[in-house]
Formats: sequence, C-alpha cells, structure tokens
Amino acid sequence: MPELPEVEALREYLDEHLTGRVVERVLPLAVSVLKTYDPPLTALEGQPAGPTDRYGKFLSLRIGELHLVTHLARAHGLAAGQLKAEKKSGLRVHGRAGEPCPVCGDTVRSVSFADSSLEYCPTCQTGGKPLADRRLSRLLK
Repeated sequence: MPELPEVEALREYLDEHLTGRVVERVLPLAVSVLKTYDPPLTALEGQPAGPTDRYGKFLSLRIGELHLVTHLARAHGLAAGQLKAEKKSGLRVHGRAGEPCPVCGDTVRSVSFADSSLEYCPTCQTGGKPLADRRLSRLLK
C-alpha cells in the first residue's frame, strides 16, 4: 500500500482522465495560485497533458514540457470535492470504519494517533491483531 493512499488515488484518477488530452484554454482561478509569470499561462494552450507524478503530498501534472505542481491542500481548482467520492470508491478500507472489509468481511477498524487516524482491516493487514488505539490506551492507564 502506498504511504499516502489518497494522494496516490488522486494521481491515478488524474492519469486516467487527463493523460493525452489537449489543453484548450487556461484561466487562473485565483491570483494566489500564480507563483511565476514566465512562461505565460497561454503557453499551456494546445499542449498535451502527460502522466501525473507524485512527490510526497505534491502532484506534478506534465503539460507539454512544463509541470503543474500542486499540494492537495491547495488543489481547489481540481473539483476536489467531486473527486473525493470517486477516489474513496477505489480504496478498500480508507474512511470505512465499521463497515465490512470487501476482501474478507471482517469489520474495518479505526486507530487514532495524536493528530491523525487511519482505518485498517485486522484480518488482511495485521494478521488478526488489533492495533492499539490512543483513545482507549489513555483510559486503561
């Protein structure tokens, strides 16, 4: 499983829907997204979109010889709300705590850490061993 499944799922989605398509027109959605003005945005017009690469939480979409690099927290212009449901549908356990695992039928569990959480299938991913949950561990001391 990739380190960042949401980012990897979005990369795969963009590859499937954008690679080979030609950019017809480019309009900035906000001035804050422009970090440079050279080359001008019009240089992207008429260029084919290439494959998408992932560098940690950053996505890089090739457009002709140029790269459009974005961070997921800043990807407002990618119809991110619409993509969330589609990318989640490709993930087996992410965001599905309490639901049955689509592979083995065991209940998908959630584990909380100090500043994040994750979902996993105990049977498929940990050999049946439940992971320690920060919420419950504090209560048992």
